[in-house]
Amino acid sequence: MEAELRGCFNFFWNEWVADPTLPTHGLNAGDYVGLKRHMPLAIESQGFYFPVIVLGVERSWVEREAARKRVLAALDSLLRLQHFHGFFYHFIDVESGERGWRAAGVEVSNMSTATMIAGALMAGEYFGGQVRVKAEQLYERIDWNWFLDQQRQHFYLACHPEAV
Repeated sequence: MEAELRGCFNFFWNEWVADPTLPTHGLNAGDYVGLKRHMPLAIESQGFYFPVIVLGVERSWVEREAARKRVLAALDSLLRLQHFHGFFYHFIDVESGERGWRAAGVEVSNMSTATMIAGALMAGEYFGGQVRVKAEQLYERIDWNWFLDQQRQHFYLACHPEAV
């Protein structure tokens, strides 16, 4: 089991946007090993990335301060990225920070955003301080009612802002 955990940590730790000049700096590449700039990153993968970083600290695979800095970089990018009432596109273009593949088919996703925010809040609880403050800022700007079908009283599965 330890080997699987270490492999999971290595994947998430190594597949990240290291270039501080990019609007997605600090975020995890998620689904794409050996990130190519033309491939988008998935917002929901951040929800797994943050807890795996905590796991790395707890297992002494990474220094706590290096992990905290990585999480802060990711949170700073998320706070700057385009959002709609706090919700993000499912895929984000690494270089521009805009809708992945710049295609109208990529939706704003409540599930991707919810997965991301769960991981961010977990990291906020673990690291405290600025990590907690920034994770809570992300959470507090989410307007869950905006994604709610008032007539049916359930959440939409996705949203295309150009159709709203």
